[in-house]
Amino acid sequence: MNRKTSLGLIGCGAFGRFILKSIAGLQEVNLAAVASRRRSSLDSALEVWNRARRESGLSTGSPQAFTDWADLIKSKRADIVIVATPPALHVPITRLALAAGSHVFVEKPGAVSSNEIETILKDQRLGINRVAVNFVMRFHPYYQFLRGLINSGTLGTVERMRVENEAHGDLPPNHWFWSEGQSGGILVEHGIHFLDLSLWLLGPARAVQTITVENEREGLIPDRVQATVLHGTGRPDQDTVVEHYHAFTRPLGLNRAETLLTFQKGYVRLQDWVPTSLELHALLDETSLAHIEKARPSGVMSLEATPLPASGCWESRGHGFAATHRVKLRLSRTDYEGQYRDCIRRSLLDLIGAMNDPATPLTAPIEAAAAALQLAEAAIKAGRIGRLIELDQGPVTATPFA
Repeated sequence: MNRKTSLGLIGCGAFGRFILKSIAGLQEVNLAAVASRRRSSLDSALEVWNRARRESGLSTGSPQAFTDWADLIKSKRADIVIVATPPALHVPITRLALAAGSHVFVEKPGAVSSNEIETILKDQRLGINRVAVNFVMRFHPYYQFLRGLINSGTLGTVERMRVENEAHGDLPPNHWFWSEGQSGGILVEHGIHFLDLSLWLLGPARAVQTITVENEREGLIPDRVQATVLHGTGRPDQDTVVEHYHAFTRPLGLNRAETLLTFQKGYVRLQDWVPTSLELHALLDETSLAHIEKARPSGVMSLEATPLPASGCWESRGHGFAATHRVKLRLSRTDYEGQYRDCIRRSLLDLIGAMNDPATPLTAPIEAAAAALQLAEAAIKAGRIGRLIELDQGPVTATPFA
């Protein structure tokens, strides 16, 4: 029987407990330790783990509780340290864990600045241990399907991508999210998911300009931001304009998220930030239609393929292409929370696989967080100085999810 991977969780707040609930069904792991400043949070985390573990028919083990995260790391009980604290603590925890010989699974953004994250990159290069970032979108079947469509050219080039993320803004004024020093700001703390997504889908960014709207509540960071990013190589037929709108203003229950991509041959729309539905509309030939039927993720699906006139010649931006069908594809998965948990599980398993085989590249490496942070910082600066900023982002070390 293979040895189980021992885990240590640092940060037992709501999201830390959500991680425990997400991974409790994995036979490959055991929880060795948890750390939180508050005894009540430790008790709640262990209660969540024990209940979820028993429901999965697995042993709960005997996790040790620490009130100081440094003591958990120094105990060397964890093969992987899971970091689920506010962003300002991500770097010191990650660095100490690497120094102690542990691998690290860190919640996004991984740091509040690119200068800070560079220290993690240097530490990682000095050893053999890995740092994975919880960029859950890279593990969602709909985004993996979308990335496959882009890489295969099935829908032609991507002209535009639009992200609208309107989250509820009822966090109290003293919450760490509203402190730039603690969270990094709206683009770093939450927008980083979508900045990473666009980099993963479309490649390096070339330029960014931003409009920032100040918070009505005095002393708090801006709660609305619109950033426009240009991705591509500089060739007009390969450049993509990406619009990011992020707001923490909506009443609870009225939050919404939508991602739209416009292609040469159609468009794709995804609902919710952990997508619950995907709609594709396109003009395709029989080969491309067969590719979509084969590559589409499992789940509830409706597919309509209406034959087009026999001529089959269509044009976009001066480029002709053949098409035999007007295609409408709809995918849906209603279990939002279940999908979120599944993405976390797959992300952790990806790290375990890379930990056991050093030749295996990570799907969401710390280098990806560094690139997304650089883009976030450029967007923040563009908003402050009121003009476009050019970037020179090289390729990000990452690999597609097989």
